[in-house]
Amino acid sequence: YSTVAISHASIILPFALGAALALYLYPRFSTSAVPFMSFALFLGLSMESKYHSVFLGFGIPVFLAFSPDHRSWLKRKEPWLAVVVAVIAFAPTILWNAQHQWQTFLYQSVGRAEEGAFEADQTYKFPVRQLGLVTPILCLWAWGCGAAVFARWKRADWRERYLAALGLPILVFFY
Repeated sequence: YSTVAISHASIILPFALGAALALYLYPRFSTSAVPFMSFALFLGLSMESKYHSVFLGFGIPVFLAFSPDHRSWLKRKEPWLAVVVAVIAFAPTILWNAQHQWQTFLYQSVGRAEEGAFEADQTYKFPVRQLGLVTPILCLWAWGCGAAVFARWKRADWRERYLAALGLPILVFFY
């Protein structure tokens, strides 16, 4: 059992560290003068251990497009250079997959989709499973905070909009 715990921890810890640095520390301590490069590096490292991190990257354009205070960043070079930095950080996985017939990418996408078809009447299971996995209190708090931010999007602090936008692609894809 210790091997399973170590193996699982070796995947989750880099993901959690990269996601935490990208989601929490960067917006908390950065200013508008700090480019996206540190976020991109942490995001790319996070993708190295858990492919779900790519959804955090999809949330950035959502945030920039729907946050009037930050929309002008789409015209700057920093977000686009950040994409390059994230891809470079993720490059070892891309290269390994290219040399091995895209094995892990296929398994994580097509392979899992073939295991079971989508059933609309089963959509309630996602939030219910999250309750069991994360703990009911934390899960209800996270879903409640996200819903509250979307309900008052224009009045919400930019940091709240940022976190909500980064979580949205994960919910849309898995829910």
